[in-house]
Amino acid sequence: MSIVFFATISLLISSILAISTISSNTVVFSSGDPSDPESPCYRIPSILSIPDTKIVIAFAECRTWRGDGCYIHNLTNSSGSQYFNRTICSRRSIDGGVSWGASPTKVVTKMFAANPSATWNSKRKTVTLIYDNTLNSNIYTSTSHDMGQSFADPVPVTFNNNSQIKAFAGPGNSIVVLPNGDMVFAAYWHVRNYTTLEPTFWSDVYILKNDDSSSWEKDGPTFYHIGEPSLALLTNGDVLLDARCPDGRHPYGGPSFPCDCNCRGTAIRSSNGSWSEMVYDPSIPDPDVAGSVFGLSTGRIAFSNPSSTIHRENMTLHIGKLDTSKKSGIAWDQGLLLGKSSTEAAGYSSIFESQEGTIGILWESTFNNETFPGCYGGYCQIVLTIVTP
Repeated sequence: MSIVFFATISLLISSILAISTISSNTVVFSSGDPSDPESPCYRIPSILSIPDTKIVIAFAECRTWRGDGCYIHNLTNSSGSQYFNRTICSRRSIDGGVSWGASPTKVVTKMFAANPSATWNSKRKTVTLIYDNTLNSNIYTSTSHDMGQSFADPVPVTFNNNSQIKAFAGPGNSIVVLPNGDMVFAAYWHVRNYTTLEPTFWSDVYILKNDDSSSWEKDGPTFYHIGEPSLALLTNGDVLLDARCPDGRHPYGGPSFPCDCNCRGTAIRSSNGSWSEMVYDPSIPDPDVAGSVFGLSTGRIAFSNPSSTIHRENMTLHIGKLDTSKKSGIAWDQGLLLGKSSTEAAGYSSIFESQEGTIGILWESTFNNETFPGCYGGYCQIVLTIVTP
């Protein structure tokens, strides 16, 4: 009996360990990059792989000011106006993320832009980058017709009455293209009232029908309490929404419930367009930070976040599958630690899947504990970790 027991446990452990292994780590954006001396700090990563190619495009905010995770030597903390001064940079790889173009390229040059997220539109053979203008919180897109080598000027995201959608774009992975060609993205709003017990965060989803229209419309309900939403298109046509839950968590205002679970909110849009209610699943702890969710070609789901209830550390990749017996509707594995230790600083992240089926996670850290003349603290680099499931 004991032999069978231990054999079963050994087989279980082997299968867990075989779920995924780290193949490589590559620094994609880094403070001290001589090719971009104007940007001593990069934050808010997003990454995209173009199907049936080895082209991978990485995006990040390139910043010049101190604050919000960017600690720059010889600069005082930024004023409110300096927070607006940021834009989106990109780097491009043609070998699946092994090597990268010589220098970061500024994608958006005609406005201060933040919160990048991108998708490949197989119907139109274009890359769509979505982001917000930090000066007025209006949402914009820029389109690439040459697989990310260049991007067109910003285009306002508008309703059919020509009013612009005003929100903060979900960073990382917040835009997907449905099988019928419709494009869907998620965004959020935050009321900076730190004493109210009313919700101070909420998120909405918007859809652009594949009928040559340029007008977007709201899709589904408003989800209160959550911010910085991420979307994943699943192989069955469902869309999974996953988001941080900041309401009532220091320093934000809002009610203590439901975010006192120290967890994340999830909801599912079925292939017929109906949305489930938001649920809060404490099986994956979260320190109130943007995470990333992605639908894999195997039908499973990849998710990354700093897996802790308090600290932004312990960057972890989880692989899951739909399971109606679970509260969140998803059964997650025990997770794979991406950093060198569970106490290594970890911030925002973004996920892609390569044509070979490997998983790439682009995440904030200071991976090699390097020191830089222009940056210190936990987020001086953005690292790409490739995982073989």
